[in-house]
Amino acid sequence: MFEVTCWDSYDRVIEGFTQWDINQTIYLKNVYDDFGLTEAPMFHFCNKNSKEALVVQSTVEDNNVIAVKVPNILLKESYPLIAYMYVYSLPSEQEMDDLTDVVSSASAKALVAIKLAVRPRVKPSQYKYVENIDSLTVAQIEKEIKDRLDKLESELKESVDSKISELEELVLELEEWLSKSEISTTESYITLETYEVTTDDSGQVAIPFTSEDVQANYVFVNGLLAIQGRDYQITDNNVEITSSEFTSGNDVVTFVIFKYVVDGKTGENKPIKISSDIYETKTDEDGYSLLPFSYDNQTFQVFINGVLATKDKDYSITGDNTGVQIVNSEFLLGSDIVTFVVFQTIEKESDNVDNKKINISLETYETITDQTGCAAIPLVPKIINKNYGNTGIQVFINGMHSVVDKDYVIEDGNIQLINTEFSNYNDIITFIIFKSTIDNNVIELRPITEEELNNICV
Repeated sequence: MFEVTCWDSYDRVIEGFTQWDINQTIYLKNVYDDFGLTEAPMFHFCNKNSKEALVVQSTVEDNNVIAVKVPNILLKESYPLIAYMYVYSLPSEQEMDDLTDVVSSASAKALVAIKLAVRPRVKPSQYKYVENIDSLTVAQIEKEIKDRLDKLESELKESVDSKISELEELVLELEEWLSKSEISTTESYITLETYEVTTDDSGQVAIPFTSEDVQANYVFVNGLLAIQGRDYQITDNNVEITSSEFTSGNDVVTFVIFKYVVDGKTGENKPIKISSDIYETKTDEDGYSLLPFSYDNQTFQVFINGVLATKDKDYSITGDNTGVQIVNSEFLLGSDIVTFVVFQTIEKESDNVDNKKINISLETYETITDQTGCAAIPLVPKIINKNYGNTGIQVFINGMHSVVDKDYVIEDGNIQLINTEFSNYNDIITFIIFKSTIDNNVIELRPITEEELNNICV
């Protein structure tokens, strides 16, 4: 611990105080810079009669001189005055995930010790004690630390958001350039079509598309995944709700159809239907079950009791790839139904796809809404939404399938909930992006032209 020289307001070195002095201030020169401080430190004042030190917040004046008031109450006694400069150190960026325990997330140390004599004298007849400091409490110190942490977190977030925006613009420029260049000769991606209907009082409704031509990859009833033969049945192009778990009257039935599109910008090629297989299993009381299909790194989604589940957060696949285990206690009810929707690779011969496999993959992103039901969309979904609208993207709110313009809207890179059935606060928004690649798809490389180079540099 260091001892330092103290100065008074007349720029004189302080040798000590006299009993019954009032409204004294200690000034410390060079300390702020020498210790590399970024905030005005706190000082702990006491004497030998003190049971607790008085915590006083200092200020930083011109030329980084630290000024701190001496508590008048300690100058009423002729005992040496002791003060410690107490400095809090904020956690590093990597330790800022949890701000709830603000005391344990910051360290503190007494760096400077000050000891000044208080010379005794007789109490003046006109002496009147005046409280001259606002002594800080533990709660106030905690609040100050948390405010500083919040400020640092906000600054870091602004910096990250700025870099993300720059990256988005660069990616968009690159995609636009590739779309116009001869390097990319084939535009291919996954698109989806969504149809919604409402059943009548008996739980029946006509299918809003021709089932002979297209088969839905998913069917949701009131946002929950439904299974044909168990939850509904289709007869003569009509769908009928059969599960007692649904109300079987005025239910919202959503059909989701995935397609693979080649040369989608020109629309010259007919989209290829994507097929999917559905498997179901029931867990034991501990949330475990054998997998109902052979695990071979296929692309699949998992629903628990009809609600979308996330790997490692809600469930896990056992190390030998033979079983599924529910790990989220919110899902673990005992004898839970786990549904797997497995997407198949496609072998298709067309003008641009010559007997090659189209591999289906997906990426999952999550975000949480604020108090207004709004959340920033993660990077990749934001880019795809700018380019293709809702192409290849599914959105789930708290695991329930949702529809754009009915449950949410997307504006300026943010998602806003508009359906009052959701709480609009701390809702978990899940974005699922479906992607496709073609085996052995060879892209012919060539030198870049001067015109293309100039377009990139503009």
